[in-house]
Amino acid sequence: YASVTVTGAQADGGWRLLIALERAPALTVMLPRPVTAQPTAISEAGVERLWLASRQGAVVMTTDGALSPIAFDQGEAVTLNEPIYAGFSAASLPTPGSTTTADGAVWLATRENIALRLAPGQPPTRWPLAARTDVPLVLFHSPLLVDRMLLIVAGSDGALHAADHRDVALRWHAPTGAAFVSVPVIVGDRVLAARRDGSLTAVRAFDGTLAGTATVDAPIIDAWPTATGLAGCTANTAFTWNGDELTRVPLPVAITAAAPEVLVAVGGRVFLKNGDAWSDVGRVEQPLIGAPLRWGSRVVVQLSDRIVVLGEGGFAVPGMDLLAPALLGQRLVVTEQAGRVRLYDAP
Repeated sequence: YASVTVTGAQADGGWRLLIALERAPALTVMLPRPVTAQPTAISEAGVERLWLASRQGAVVMTTDGALSPIAFDQGEAVTLNEPIYAGFSAASLPTPGSTTTADGAVWLATRENIALRLAPGQPPTRWPLAARTDVPLVLFHSPLLVDRMLLIVAGSDGALHAADHRDVALRWHAPTGAAFVSVPVIVGDRVLAARRDGSLTAVRAFDGTLAGTATVDAPIIDAWPTATGLAGCTANTAFTWNGDELTRVPLPVAITAAAPEVLVAVGGRVFLKNGDAWSDVGRVEQPLIGAPLRWGSRVVVQLSDRIVVLGEGGFAVPGMDLLAPALLGQRLVVTEQAGRVRLYDAP
């Protein structure tokens, strides 16, 4: 833990000293600029790097804290007027939901109908998006046409949109609906998406025409990509969907938040799945911001003023204007919008 200095003058009532111990990070890094985009760990050739960004530029951080800034006013100069909130997408997606890049490049979606292709040591390049978004884009490489790639986004307007990466005239727009609850996922030649109202939609990646629908008959609390499609939870049910078959399983408790192998129950109890059993790892006193995160045998949750680690050796990390927690290798990453990044080893 970080050391704390106390004096008798701080005593409450002349005798009682209240001391808060804060977990000491393994590494603290100050970025050259504030950040707003969701921190994203992306692997290249087995080496993980953390990507962070604001509308002025991006920063790539290695596990030892080395920084590689990428300014947006170089190369194909980009001036962004709105904050960036989406996370990064890997340029090569061998499986749905993968965060592995084959060529060192990543993509960053914006609210201004453009995406930025970024790579360490290279100036950014800009590519067209068919809509505004606050979630990571997905890439569809056509198996039939050479050098044909579509940038697909879950738009802020409740519709899926796609734009050809080279020809701005080649784009499609799917029908609108309820707000999306997760990033879309590509399975084969289809794009699967989950909406907050419980509806599931599949469209053809080539042209956006409807290719399938389903419903879980209740609002979706959280959803996420898997190797075969989408998974998620309603308040009482877990589901998976591959675009054709919908599977639903009752949950052991009613929940308010979920993530892969993590449940947050009504009342704040947090459960972690180990094999076929659920273990109670602790309780939170406030509503969560965003989804929980599994960190080995622990669960990480974000509250309004701190990040809390539940489970053996649990601890809390206070902070202001915190972004969603992330994992860089085996370390927990806590990022503040002001640019302070703290990395923690597991207890």
